[in-house]
Amino acid sequence: MARAVSDRHTDIYTRWSNPTITAVEKEIARLERGEWAVCVGSGMAAIHLALMGAWQCNQGPVLVQAEVYGGTHELVETQL
Repeated sequence: MARAVSDRHTDIYTRWSNPTITAVEKEIARLERGEWAVCVGSGMAAIHLALMGAWQCNQGPVLVQAEVYGGTHELVETQL
C-alpha cells in the first residue's frame, strides 16, 4: 500500500489514474482542439470545476440564474 500511495501514476486506484479516462480526455481535447480536457465523476463536480475556474479568472462577477440545482445554489451562496 505504501508504494501505491507514493506512486500515483500507477493504475491501481481509479481516482488517481485510469487509462480509459485518460484516453477519453485526450480524445475530447483533440476533437475540441483544446490543450487538455478533464472528465469528472458527477454533474456537481463539473459545475464546481466550471464555477471555480471562472471565479479564479477574476474577470468580473460570476452570474448564476435564480433557478438552478440546489447543490449549485448552495455552492454559489456559501463558497463564492
